[in-house]
Amino acid sequence: MRAGDPTDHYRLLGLDPGATAARIAERLRAEHRSWQRLTSHPDLDRRQLAEQRIRDLALARATLTDPERRAAYDDELTRRAAAERAAAEREFAARAAAHREAAHREAAERRAAEHAAADRARVERASAERHLAEQAVTTGRPSPPPVPPTPPEAPPGGLPGPADGPSAEPVGTVVRPRTEPPHPPHPTGPAGPAGHPGAPPAAPADGVGHPGSDAASASSGPHPGPGPGPGVTAPPAVLLREARDALAAGDFGTTVRRSREARDAGEDGAEIWRLLGRAELGRGRREQAVLALRQAVRRDPENATGHFWLGRAHLALHDWGSALVAFRETERLSPGEGAFHIALVHLEGGSPEEAVPVLEELLSTRPEDVTVRYHLVHALLRAAQRVPGVRGADDHTVTEPGEIERMRPLLERAAAVVADAGQREDVERDLRYLAWCENRHPARPSWLAPGMLVSAVLLILALLAHPLVFAVVLVVLPFAWYRAIRRPGWWINARAARWDGHTGG
Repeated sequence: MRAGDPTDHYRLLGLDPGATAARIAERLRAEHRSWQRLTSHPDLDRRQLAEQRIRDLALARATLTDPERRAAYDDELTRRAAAERAAAEREFAARAAAHREAAHREAAERRAAEHAAADRARVERASAERHLAEQAVTTGRPSPPPVPPTPPEAPPGGLPGPADGPSAEPVGTVVRPRTEPPHPPHPTGPAGPAGHPGAPPAAPADGVGHPGSDAASASSGPHPGPGPGPGVTAPPAVLLREARDALAAGDFGTTVRRSREARDAGEDGAEIWRLLGRAELGRGRREQAVLALRQAVRRDPENATGHFWLGRAHLALHDWGSALVAFRETERLSPGEGAFHIALVHLEGGSPEEAVPVLEELLSTRPEDVTVRYHLVHALLRAAQRVPGVRGADDHTVTEPGEIERMRPLLERAAAVVADAGQREDVERDLRYLAWCENRHPARPSWLAPGMLVSAVLLILALLAHPLVFAVVLVVLPFAWYRAIRRPGWWINARAARWDGHTGG
């Protein structure tokens, strides 16, 4: 069985694996009482669900109340969880490798297509130049230049312009032969193609600027050769900046794409994994976020931000133990940054008593922080409501005077710091409930009829014995009946819980 399945005993009881035996026994009793009432429900579906839950609770009781069976069960859960995490990491690594392989393959195909197009363009240019040269030799006059024109090689003195008259050198004399390399090895002079008043700018078909022109090199765009990486059209630093900007704008999809592109381009630092993990968490892909943020922490273990977001990802997965470890590491590296989330883990993980001192300390240093105040009141309320031994899904029943003594300080502290109107109403309601449990209320004891018979016999005997004895008994009996019938609220609750699970208040 896996953690999180319906047959996970801890998840069934709403507890974490570190719960004490007393806490487990308490939850087993409460859950069994809640589901037992539904086994006679008129709705067949709810009745069947209750019966299944009763069977699950019986199995959980047999497993978790036996120390040896519980230890074996915990070991099995740990092994299964580790195996699932390892499988998820392997799957993530396989997907990443497949993505990189596909990117490399796509880049290789693209470069091959670009080189083939460049070769075809060079062949066509050479054919056009040969045709022009043959036409010039045949007719004795130059023909219009081909489109696009091939930049001629400039002589040391510069290329003559159209205004130089008949002494200008014929076009055919400057055409490169077929054996000449497509790019001249030396730079073009100042009067080359760019300075020619009648020549359009050269645009080589292979997308690579002329080696002799700085402007052409700058405007030629990304080079298809060795560069940032396969499938990437920008350097890793640019992609990293774009990923940061997208995350700041809340565009998680763009953040993921840019982060992966930068990673494929060779950027494998902690920041790129942090950006990827935070974006995956924003998209609701919590398992992927955990894997990415673990990579970030592995690469930079002294960075508090990585531990913080790893804790947030574990918190979203309800993995309280791992979240607590991450937030404690955050607090160690950057004091004050992880304390609130440590309290939040305790609060949401079912241990509000441990959250109270952390939030108390935070409130003492930040008395104006409304969020800390709200969560402190919430933790105090939940800690007080966890004191009674009889609890349901949405209620709690005080059945002992000691429970009142433990609940009252927590509720009074909550009443002293509460600021939210809804929370104030909850605190006041629980305080009123404690007052009801302390006071005496009329109760109908099960021994009412026998008690009345005994009282009548006592009165008759006292009357037969002596009038003074009769007078004493007549005074004492009403007082005894008053004390016997009016009982404290907690006593009424205890009797009701023993009978049918309902509270008296």
